Amino acid sequence: MPACLQKVETHCFVQDSQHMVLDVQQSRVLSISPLERELLTLPEGTSRERLQILLGQRHTDTEISQAVERLEKRRFLLSEPGPDKTGPLALSSITRLQLSVAQECNLRCRYCIVEQGSFGGPPRRMRQQIARQAVDFLLRESGQTPRLMLGFSGGEPMLNWGVVTDAIRHSQKQAGTFGKKVDYFLKTNGTLLDDEAVAFIKEERIAVLLSLDGPPAIHDRLRPTTSGRNSHDRVIAGLTRLLSKCPEQVFIRGTLTRFSPGISQLLDYLKRLGARSVNLQRVLAGADEDFALNSETRDRIKEDYTQLARDFLAGGPAYDLSAAQFIAGYMTYLSSGQQRRLAERACGEYLVVSASGEIYPHPDLMGKERYRLGHVSTAVDPGKLAWWRSLVDVDNRPICRDCWARYLCGGGCLAAAIKVQGTPDQPIEAECDLIRHLIHLAIWVHLTMRKRHPGLFLNVFPDVDPNNGSSGPDVPDA
Repeated sequence: MPACLQKVETHCFVQDSQHMVLDVQQSRVLSISPLERELLTLPEGTSRERLQILLGQRHTDTEISQAVERLEKRRFLLSEPGPDKTGPLALSSITRLQLSVAQECNLRCRYCIVEQGSFGGPPRRMRQQIARQAVDFLLRESGQTPRLMLGFSGGEPMLNWGVVTDAIRHSQKQAGTFGKKVDYFLKTNGTLLDDEAVAFIKEERIAVLLSLDGPPAIHDRLRPTTSGRNSHDRVIAGLTRLLSKCPEQVFIRGTLTRFSPGISQLLDYLKRLGARSVNLQRVLAGADEDFALNSETRDRIKEDYTQLARDFLAGGPAYDLSAAQFIAGYMTYLSSGQQRRLAERACGEYLVVSASGEIYPHPDLMGKERYRLGHVSTAVDPGKLAWWRSLVDVDNRPICRDCWARYLCGGGCLAAAIKVQGTPDQPIEAECDLIRHLIHLAIWVHLTMRKRHPGLFLNVFPDVDPNNGSSGPDVPDA
């Protein structure tokens, strides 16, 4: 037993009577006993004699020695202070670009935080020349990365469908000269999906992220047309066309508001439609809005997610993580064992382009001069890009660097905090609380599945040791 207690940075918690610990810096997790949890929550540097005094009344010397030995073997307790795992941030080239081809919309969604797609300015549409410059910019700035992603959003991008199709054709022609392959995605409300557009989407294998908030009574209350009419049936008509031709390319995104039914009920409705997967995001709004998430709604959401995790562990398919889609992204990071110091969508590898060609680090920040990084006709300002990357690095953010969840969360709320709070220095604490809860559930499901089916993680991540944490490949979000 070490003379003094030395340990890695840990976070211990209990879920459904199961004690667990997270190695914060390496994203390793372990099921532990109550005694082992007591050891890990003692202050750093606790002497052996003090340790025996604190624990000896409830545990024998043998029990304490065995617990210490197991935690040392698993590298949660150390014979000497462990090295700081933080260091220079590894950054890659710009590999994904999202074009806001139409900064206008044919819906008037009540919770829209980009002002119905206009981002606070007059409605505008991207010109063909700007879209082509954006494609050339992506190919030029992507370095040696052979596979790139080009996306189209708005507002509603299908209001400028001709520019979308031209940009894709241009990218295919130019990518060949660079020896690269470009994949595509489209974010749409689904109301303008006609047969011709669907045929093009199928031909070019464009992944479609379609917004739908639930049954008509829910969706229509939140997402009316510009004339105040219901939009649900129009969305379903467009979705039906897509699903009849290319169901494997369709992803549905719903937004949770105070009006939403229980998560299981909402997911059941959306999954029955037949898309490849369903993802839910939470509305960001001021407390004065009637659809905003209040404390009662957030507590219900946490309970709903907890029950989803229980249901999955009780009978979910052993080798199908899609049943736990809401935590699958966190589980991939747990399996890779690597630090997520930057939110994937705000790290400078994934940039967005406004209709006028200006480059920003996140769609929610378009139009904010402070966060403009350059223009596609020229280049990104390297100094401003470095500033942004430094800003979003959780190790540099006082509001993140003491949080146990920082390397699994990646500080992904930064752009939302700027948009809603007006500053990057003030997080949306209620969102942070929900994210931490989801990470707890991800750790619980991960450990339970690893114990039941170790081959699952060895098959997907062959470098993972199912008994001693994770050290596998870098895996993107699900």
